[in-house]
Amino acid sequence: MDVIRTQIRQFILDEFLPGETEGNLQDHMSLRESGILDSLGLLQVITFVESRFNIEVGPLDAGDTNFGTIDRVVHFVAARL
Repeated sequence: MDVIRTQIRQFILDEFLPGETEGNLQDHMSLRESGILDSLGLLQVITFVESRFNIEVGPLDAGDTNFGTIDRVVHFVAARL
């Protein structure tokens, strides 16, 4: 899961927090409540996850339950793989 976590963290840092250090992004912090992701950002993360890990994210999977934090995204991807 470390490889999955690293790739997801790096994508979020590159796309949504350019210039920020890795320490500013906590795996348990809410991506939406912290303002890192809005609805368009969420779609970008979903698209990245689908293409990078070759999995399909259904409409019912796309909420905060699976994509609310980095920890949740990592667990969702690991379960699908």
